[in-house]
Amino acid sequence: EEWSSISIMLSGGADSALLAYLLCNHIEKYKINCSIEIISAIRCWKTRPWQRYNSIEVYEYLENSFPNIDITRNETYIPPAFEHGSEGKLYQDEWGNLASGDSVHLTSYAEYLCKEKKIQAVYNAVTKNPPQDVVQGGLDHRYNPRDGNITFRDNVIVIQPFKHLDKKQLYKIYEKNGIINLFNITRSCEGEFKDLDHTNYEPHQEVPICGECFWCRERSWAKDV
Repeated sequence: EEWSSISIMLSGGADSALLAYLLCNHIEKYKINCSIEIISAIRCWKTRPWQRYNSIEVYEYLENSFPNIDITRNETYIPPAFEHGSEGKLYQDEWGNLASGDSVHLTSYAEYLCKEKKIQAVYNAVTKNPPQDVVQGGLDHRYNPRDGNITFRDNVIVIQPFKHLDKKQLYKIYEKNGIINLFNITRSCEGEFKDLDHTNYEPHQEVPICGECFWCRERSWAKDV
């Protein structure tokens, strides 16, 4: 209740959309005077230009669902060459660890925004990988069982409420809250398509899913009860 402003990293995927919804719902339910600063990024603009519009659609859902909460969308840009999938971990972050360019950029941007807008906490919806025997692959930075879900950077609290949960558990939270319509707006697929890119994509048009990438397989596993 002491916080007047918080921030959420919102990609347009199912995990960050759920976290944003739950935080908005909490603020509204308890009548907390707290604004929300959304952080979204334009990523892979040549090969997956629709990602930007996925995040905009989730933001608009939140605005329409919670008109009494001050929700502002802040957008940054990540060059494709900085993406983890392009070059791997080539950059040193401020703690001396090797990290991908997108991770360094987003962390730095979030810190800048917190300073400029006096934001007191940043929420990140990182989750646990699914069991390896069920969905092969995963992200190496997602989960360490020894890690907590709250860290401190300068005067800002970084909170990862879903760090010890997987996407199947999150899907059940969607069901419990009756917001499968929000889940259906989100997109997990990071596949690319030969006949669809920045040269012919129209904002908000329907885009197929590849069904083969790790994120598609994880999402399918989450919905399989």
